[in-house]
Amino acid sequence: MNFCFYDDEGKIDYVLSAHSEDFARAQGGSFIPCSEDFSDDTHYVDLSGDDPVLLGREESGITVEKNGLSATIFDIPEGSLVRVGESSVVSDGETTEMEFDAPGTYEIRIYPPPQYRDEVLEVTVG
Repeated sequence: MNFCFYDDEGKIDYVLSAHSEDFARAQGGSFIPCSEDFSDDTHYVDLSGDDPVLLGREESGITVEKNGLSATIFDIPEGSLVRVGESSVVSDGETTEMEFDAPGTYEIRIYPPPQYRDEVLEVTVG
C-alpha cells in the first residue's frame, strides 16, 4: 500500500510504501492512501471538505509578454514563489514585472500553491 504524506496546505511531502495503514500512522503526520501510479508533481491533497481528497494539480494558465529587457508575467496564482537565479519574490496574484540587466535567455521557476503545477519558463529578452 502507498500513502501520501502532506502538509497543512495540501502539498505532498513524500510517498511511503508500507505494509499497513497502522505502520503509516506510526510515522506521524497527515496522510492519505494513494495508488502506485501516483505522482506528487501532478497531484495534491484538497483539504477544503470534511475529508482530505487526492486531486490532480491544474495548469495555472501563466502567460508571458516580452518587451526589450523586461518580461511581464500574467496569471501567476497568488502566493506563488517566483524565482530567477538566486532572486525570488512571492506573487500577490497581480501581474509580475521582471527586469533583466542583459539580453539573454533566463529560466523563471514558479512554485504555486499545491492545486497548481510548478512551472519552468525560459524567457529570451533583448
